[in-house]
Amino acid sequence: ELFADAGCFEPVAVRRYPWSHRYGTSDYLGLLGTHSTHGLLPPEQRKRLHDAIGEALERFGGGVEIFYEANLYVARRND
Repeated sequence: ELFADAGCFEPVAVRRYPWSHRYGTSDYLGLLGTHSTHGLLPPEQRKRLHDAIGEALERFGGGVEIFYEANLYVARRND
């Protein structure tokens, strides 16, 4: 819709690329450490949170699979 609403592009081609990645417990906790919402927590609260998440992940298989989707939009500009 954004391309069409702009009025300066030919019809857009859209491709979607779904994929997933399985994170082991320590890798997932490392990933959480990159999230600003976790980084803003006081260190002791963050440690308790990550310890609890780690315990839960270990109890249910030792990791988590995260599903992602990359989207590609390609359109020519109108002359």
